Amino acid sequence: MKVIQHTAEELRTALVSNSKDLAKIYSKYTKEERCLLEEGFHSGQPGSLFQPITVHSDSDWISAHPEEPQDFESFYRDSYRRTPDASHNTIYIQTIGSFGEVGALTDQHVEWLRDYCQAFFYGLSVKLLPAVTVSETGCSFRVNSNSNNLQILTGDLLRFLGNKKPKDAFCIVGITMIDLYPEDSWNFVFGQASLSMGMGVFSFARYDDNFYTRGYAGRLKKRIQPRQGDYSVFEGYYTPPITSTLLLRSCKTMTHEIGHMFGIRHCQWLNCVMQGSNHLEESDRRPLDFCPICLRKIHVSVGFKIAERYKALLHWMEEDRCQTSGPETASHPATCFPKPTEAFHTSQQWLCRCLDRLETGNRFRTKMAVGLTQLLVSGVLLCGLLLHSVSRHGANVHGKKPNFIIILADDIGWGDLDANQPEEKANNTPCLNLMAQQGLRYAVKKNICKTTVKVWQQGCQKIC
Repeated sequence: MKVIQHTAEELRTALVSNSKDLAKIYSKYTKEERCLLEEGFHSGQPGSLFQPITVHSDSDWISAHPEEPQDFESFYRDSYRRTPDASHNTIYIQTIGSFGEVGALTDQHVEWLRDYCQAFFYGLSVKLLPAVTVSETGCSFRVNSNSNNLQILTGDLLRFLGNKKPKDAFCIVGITMIDLYPEDSWNFVFGQASLSMGMGVFSFARYDDNFYTRGYAGRLKKRIQPRQGDYSVFEGYYTPPITSTLLLRSCKTMTHEIGHMFGIRHCQWLNCVMQGSNHLEESDRRPLDFCPICLRKIHVSVGFKIAERYKALLHWMEEDRCQTSGPETASHPATCFPKPTEAFHTSQQWLCRCLDRLETGNRFRTKMAVGLTQLLVSGVLLCGLLLHSVSRHGANVHGKKPNFIIILADDIGWGDLDANQPEEKANNTPCLNLMAQQGLRYAVKKNICKTTVKVWQQGCQKIC
């Protein structure tokens, strides 16, 4: 195994750039966001959020397809990169062929994919187009001579998508459970895209755990040579079951390919969802999300708050996993379909760690504010005691009205005192209870936290 380890300086240049204008844009990130992004400079160290790329064999993508690395500046200056605008800000998803037995579970699977894509490209709209059959696309197809499974031609599907693309589309992607091939000389392809046209088609067929086994149910029982145009062979054709692993692989492939439509090339900096993959084992090694360099590329294209995007993805993984198929009736009881997110556990933990990094600064500022409030309260109490001592002496000598001691407590509710709700016994406050019995109690039925602090700062508090 080979580890591709870039120096911290190389990674800094790839992320920030030596260009003054791009460095100035980078400086607009918050301190916490910069700390998160720059953690990639220390990839591979214990506790780091980001890891270096590992090459396990000569068949891995980087070994088989040498490419020039794309840093942020190269991406930003690329005249061919595509950016959503007010008139083209929707990602459309077109399902092609069967995604399983017709029913609510199939519909729910596609909805899960749509919702994940919506969170991943946070800030853009993602919509589903009505499903189409293979025959409606008019595409060519064949039986693979090695695996003996049905395959459909990507070029024909791209032409079909081009004709279906809505006017407000940033891009349109076709997804299918049927295997693909780009031309007769190729064995298969996971997907193919026209980046300049904002179109792509991807297959999840080979994400079935049994695809490469002899018992794969998608292998035709007999070797046949179907006639072009006779789409009856696709009727009842096998589609893989919806498992947690298949859902994870589908989400990863779909977001990877859509990432290309922004002009993001295969990542060669750090372990990243935008890495190329030649085979399933290599694809499974990729994480679900961007490295810091590719994250900055998508951020400058879409414009979102990094923490809000991470929260949306985390919510997708943690939200109510039991979704019903529709309204319940006496004859058709609602069916519960739990979202299979077990395979997302590692990514879920990673998102939590990222959010912890991003929110550390916010927690620190909150603690500082609380500390300052407590300091203010302590100062008020001390001044009150001092005034009480002076006023007692002055009242005896000159007959003046006594001063008041005001105890200002922060973050305490009216019902937290026994004197206000003795039946609740919320807290044991005997000294305050005694003060309440021996003195006067005033009730103000509104939230005056901010007002109280303000008047104390200005010295304008009126007692009566």
